[in-house]
Amino acid sequence: MHHLPRAGAALPKWRGRSPQIPRDPCHVTEAAPGDGEGALRRTRLLTVADHLGSVGGAEVAQLRVMEGLASSGWDITLLYVSRGDLWPRWDALASRTKTVRASRLERAAPLRSGFGTAGASLDIVRSDPQVVYLHNPGDLPAAQVASRVKGIPVAVHLHLPPPFHQPGWLNRLIGKADAVIIPSADAGERWVRVAGLSDDRVWVIPTGIDTDRFIPLADKARDKQRRALGIDPGVPMIMYAGRLDPTKGLNHLIEALRRMKEHANLVVCGNGADDDFVATLHEMSEGMSVVWLRRRPDVTSLLAAADLVVLPSLTFETQGMVVTEAMSCGIPAVASAVGGLSETLAAFPDHLVPPGDAMALATALDRLVTWRRHSPALGNDSRRWVVEHLALEGTVKTVSTLLAELGR
Repeated sequence: MHHLPRAGAALPKWRGRSPQIPRDPCHVTEAAPGDGEGALRRTRLLTVADHLGSVGGAEVAQLRVMEGLASSGWDITLLYVSRGDLWPRWDALASRTKTVRASRLERAAPLRSGFGTAGASLDIVRSDPQVVYLHNPGDLPAAQVASRVKGIPVAVHLHLPPPFHQPGWLNRLIGKADAVIIPSADAGERWVRVAGLSDDRVWVIPTGIDTDRFIPLADKARDKQRRALGIDPGVPMIMYAGRLDPTKGLNHLIEALRRMKEHANLVVCGNGADDDFVATLHEMSEGMSVVWLRRRPDVTSLLAAADLVVLPSLTFETQGMVVTEAMSCGIPAVASAVGGLSETLAAFPDHLVPPGDAMALATALDRLVTWRRHSPALGNDSRRWVVEHLALEGTVKTVSTLLAELGR
């Protein structure tokens, strides 16, 4: 398994073949007909998306990486099934876009999805890309057919850990990809074990964030944001942003808030599909300082207004993007020691707690929620870690280099 080296930290070195970085990783030396000798031609990349909307973190992560690749010179073709709120950004970055009837096989509609996937394969062949870069393994059937016909290399970016019941045929298709990109070593090891992937085709590349967008708030702006939430600016604010799902450990977070010695406000931003579970959370929080907000497409200002951001997950998080985003805003994060969260918080091991342990979580929150008074450098340290190790620029550069190598 290949690991992305990060400056300033004693982290794993590359194992196996490391990419040979060209002077400009966004180009390949290839003379097009009619061009002069040694002329450079942009690398042609094709990607696929089912729905162009902010359904979850994977959709947003794909868009951010593709925007970075487009801005650094890649010529991008997009095949998609339906438009959503992210369509204007996709339309701005892609040189060509085309709708397809289906991008992946569906058990509920085998004929429709089968014909649609076949059509998508034909569209990939006609587009004549040098590299196909996918962000959902379900899109592999269409891409692999095109790869066999024209010898196009295929890279797949797996943003989530493997599901408990992964179809064997899909595992085999993932194993045939020329490169498999995974955001954390923990998730990479799980995919290697579950899907039987070859180590030399797996690349660990953390998903970076835009550190120019996720920035600290000035004191006055932070106080204004808190007042807009009905919160006293002088009382510490703890923030959770994400799905209201049992696997996220929110019930343990509310219990931890109850056990805290420090008085703090908790702001919860997100939606839940399980109405009974959401109702239970509201009942648990009765009489406590909890503000409930519906899901928002942009929580940047909310994260920056907090004193702590918490991800008390009970399941194997691939990386925990909200933790990275909070730290980029200069806000320390506390998280469960599960999945890739330990890697994201590698510089802050004392910010990790055992999953499901409300008492340990309460202790960590009590210790850290007043950091502005007793450890004022913690905010800057949190942001510096992200800027140096988890910035979008680093992700784009490494992905760009890898894709350029595959496309030669």
